[in-house]
Amino acid sequence: MISPNTKSTSPIQTNINDLNINEEKNKELKYYEKGEIISNPITNYQPFFSVRNISFGFQESVRLKAFLSQKDVISLGAGEPSPEFFPLNEIKLNVKNFEKEIVINGEELHYIQSYSIVPGYYKLVKWLTNLQRETHGLQNENTPGREWNVVLTHGAQGALDCIFKALFDRNDSILTENFTYGGVFGFCAPHGVNFEGIDMDERGIIPKNLEKVLKNWKEFHKGLNFPKALYIIPNAQNPTAAQYDIQRKIEIYNICSKYNLLIIEDDPHIFLQLDGKKDINGRFIGEESFLSMDIDKRVIRIDTFSKFLTSGVRLGFLTTWNLLYRQISAEVGNSIYHTSNLAQIVIWKILESWGIQGFYSYVKRNQQLMIKKRDFMKSMFEKYLNGLVEYNNPKGGLYFWVKLLGVECSNTFVTEYLYPNKLLLCMGVNFSSIRNHKTPYVRFTFSFVPDEEVEKCFVIIKDALLKIKDK
Repeated sequence: MISPNTKSTSPIQTNINDLNINEEKNKELKYYEKGEIISNPITNYQPFFSVRNISFGFQESVRLKAFLSQKDVISLGAGEPSPEFFPLNEIKLNVKNFEKEIVINGEELHYIQSYSIVPGYYKLVKWLTNLQRETHGLQNENTPGREWNVVLTHGAQGALDCIFKALFDRNDSILTENFTYGGVFGFCAPHGVNFEGIDMDERGIIPKNLEKVLKNWKEFHKGLNFPKALYIIPNAQNPTAAQYDIQRKIEIYNICSKYNLLIIEDDPHIFLQLDGKKDINGRFIGEESFLSMDIDKRVIRIDTFSKFLTSGVRLGFLTTWNLLYRQISAEVGNSIYHTSNLAQIVIWKILESWGIQGFYSYVKRNQQLMIKKRDFMKSMFEKYLNGLVEYNNPKGGLYFWVKLLGVECSNTFVTEYLYPNKLLLCMGVNFSSIRNHKTPYVRFTFSFVPDEEVEKCFVIIKDALLKIKDK
C-alpha cells in the first residue's frame, strides 16, 4: 500500500485545448496528497474480467478500421455498400440557442451513412474528452501511467450491458444501493450475477454498513464469490434523490480501495444539479466525482445525454483508465459494432454550434427550469398530501422519492387505486434490491408533465390515500 505522503512521479499536464473554465485541476491527486485517501493501486486487472471477455480478445475489424483511417489506403476487402447507394444528400438542423441553420454534408454526411469504429466520431470523442478533463480535474489523457479514454455507448444502458459482459461471470457478485436503478437487476439475472443492496440515508450508502457487508461476506454469503464492484449513482440518486457529499464519497472510496472493488459510477444527473455549489457563471456544479479522486484507477464512469439533452438519440459515453477501457470498448465493438453515426454527428453539430460556454449556458437554463418544476410539485405535496406522505426535497435530478403513509405495498396502491384513473407512479419494488419486497415507496417524476396536469394527478392521489386511511 502506498503512503499518502509519497509524491506522484507522473507529470501533471493541464492543457485543456479550447476549454477555459476556472476550475481546480488534477483533483485525483488532491485528496490523496492531503492524506484523506490512502491508495491501494490495482496492479492486476485480470481477476476482474469475465472469462467471456478475456477469451475473444480485441475485435479484428477494429484494427482494420484503424488501418483504413490512414491517408491514401485503398481496400478491396471491405464489406461495405457502395457510397452511390447512400440516400442522403444533405441534412439541415435548426438548433435551439443558435441562430444559423446547421448543414451536414461532405465528410460528416459520408460518416453518417458508413460503418465506423469504436470509440466513435473523433471530433465528438475529443470534445467529450476535454469536457471530462475539465469537469473531473483529470490529468491529460496521455499522461504516462495515468492514461484514460472515452468511448461512446448506446446510452447508459448500453454502457452497463458492456460492463457486465466485460466483468461478470455466473456466480459473481456486485454491491448496489438498497434502492437503485432497476435496469441493473435486469442485467444481473441473465448473467447469473448476485447482488447485495447496502442501506442508505439521505447522503447515500452508509459506509459502516458497506464495511460490515464486505468484512463478513464469507460468513454470511457462503458459496458466493466476493464482490467485484460497487454500482453507485452519486448525484440525485435514482430513485431516492440521495446526494453524496465529498466526505461520504471519500469514505466509500477508501472502503472500496481496502477491499479492492471497482466502482461503477453511473451519473446521469451531473448536469441536473438544483442546489449547492455554483461556478462563476451561476451554474450548479455539485461535488467532485469518484473519478476525480481515483488515484487507484478503479472507477468506471458512465455519462449520458438522455436526462439533460435528448433521450431518443440513445447516446452515452464511458470514461475509464486504459486497461479497463480496452476490455470494455472491445465489448462495445463486439455487441453493437458502434453507436449510431447519425446520433453522433447530430450531437456533435449541436455541441460544436454552442461551444463550451453555450453548452454550460444550456445546462444552466435547464437547471432553472427544473427548479421551477420541482418547486411546483413540492407545493402540490404541501397543498394536497400534507400528513399523507413523507418525502425529502430533491437537490437534483428529476424525482421525488415518497413514502405513502398507511400503505403497506405501493404496488397494490398503484394498481388498485391509480390504474383505474389512468395514472401511474413508479413503484418502489422496481428499485428494491430485495426483489418482490413490499415497500410503501413510490417515485414521482417532476420533469415533463405540465403543471395543470400535475395538480389533477395530486387530487386523484389524495382521494386514493384518504380512502385507505378511512378503511
